[in-house]
Amino acid sequence: ADIIEDTIVLIRLKLAQSKIHLRFAPPGRALVVDAHKGQLQQVLLNLLINATQAMPDGGSITLSAGTEERNGVQFATIDITDTGGGIPETIRDRIFDSFLSGRPDGTGLGLAIAKRILLSHHGDITLAATSPAGTTMRITLPLAK
Repeated sequence: ADIIEDTIVLIRLKLAQSKIHLRFAPPGRALVVDAHKGQLQQVLLNLLINATQAMPDGGSITLSAGTEERNGVQFATIDITDTGGGIPETIRDRIFDSFLSGRPDGTGLGLAIAKRILLSHHGDITLAATSPAGTTMRITLPLAK
């Protein structure tokens, strides 16, 4: 929650200028992960900027954090949900590929770098949902023991 809140501070002005309302409800308990704070902030900033660019006329972003268990391992989860137009079906299965961008001015490296950072922390990033009403990206990281 501290890393998320610190990242929100970095992008709050851009969100306000873009007429985007951000909601974040911290989890009920502290979620401790063994990770590099700067790298996690880079992932979060990238996802928040992508969400902002998906809503050129404004909208909302909801951040939620929780836990899930997979194969006996506890993971922290962070969902980033926007009210943008969704990811086109033609590129959904390739969004984590290097140099794929849905924008003419994009480098296509943001999601590829985010995925590489999270995999290096034994976590992952997935496209949880997308439709014309918005997109949800999910970050998972193993909880520290």
